[in-house]
Amino acid sequence: MLVEVPRYFQTVWTDFTIKNQTVYDTEIDILNISYSDSVRDVALNFHRYNAYNLKGYGENSFSRGITEQEAYDAWLGVFNQENKKTFQNIAANGVTRITQNVYDGLVLLNWATGNVLKVEAAEGLYDLSKPLLDKDYDTMASMINRSAKNKQKCNTAASVLRLVEYGKYKTRTWLRTQGIYEMRTKNELGSLNSEQLRAARFAYYAETLDFLPFTPEGIKRDIAKKYEETITRQVFTYDGTTSTFELNKVPSMEPVEKLSVKVNGNIIQHFYDFTVSGRNLIISKTLNNNDIVETEIKI
Repeated sequence: MLVEVPRYFQTVWTDFTIKNQTVYDTEIDILNISYSDSVRDVALNFHRYNAYNLKGYGENSFSRGITEQEAYDAWLGVFNQENKKTFQNIAANGVTRITQNVYDGLVLLNWATGNVLKVEAAEGLYDLSKPLLDKDYDTMASMINRSAKNKQKCNTAASVLRLVEYGKYKTRTWLRTQGIYEMRTKNELGSLNSEQLRAARFAYYAETLDFLPFTPEGIKRDIAKKYEETITRQVFTYDGTTSTFELNKVPSMEPVEKLSVKVNGNIIQHFYDFTVSGRNLIISKTLNNNDIVETEIKI
């Protein structure tokens, strides 16, 4: 097990600029740490949303074409499980306080290689345990940079850990749009096999409420029917006491709003007329006794 990086393999980190000195200097109690939104989005960008290969963002298998939201929800479940593994390894190593960027760097290392405190390099297996306890982040980052597995992704992990540099990554809005565009393009080129085409047709309709070009009429009817079966609908009657209603599942509101709300048949607007907190729908619009609130949650 290697505990030091040979000089000719070391990165001179002082040649680079720390992106956010405050984050770099601020330690957080290990019991209060979790991954940042930035590192979550960097990890998500390791793959692209793909509905027709039945893999979504690459971590799950599905029986039909899926929306970006479904793919993201499934991916996030796996990512959260890996975060638990990262936390447990760091805590078991005796760390009591850690900076956000160091934690994020180790989250990303684990996501890229499956290891939290070990790095497989051409010259041998590096052990990050001691430099982590010693807060020797130059050594840790140089070790991560030497990874022979998913090297480019590990380079990003090293930059996050040592420089608070998360780089540029695509938003979910961009990933969703590109996934939809790719389905349409490959369909028009005729490059999808029968299974891929079946998945793409359903996912494209679920995302756009339009059909892929060249879809036969009989298949269109089947797709519309199957999509209708995925929608979650509820009806509430306002009794004059509370304007908070419990939904059957948590709706997603970004990058595309998946919840629509009507009062007496009229659509009301998110933020202006209602908000969502978990499964709770909170109506801020004035309601009258016996008003009918209808909700529709899409996949």
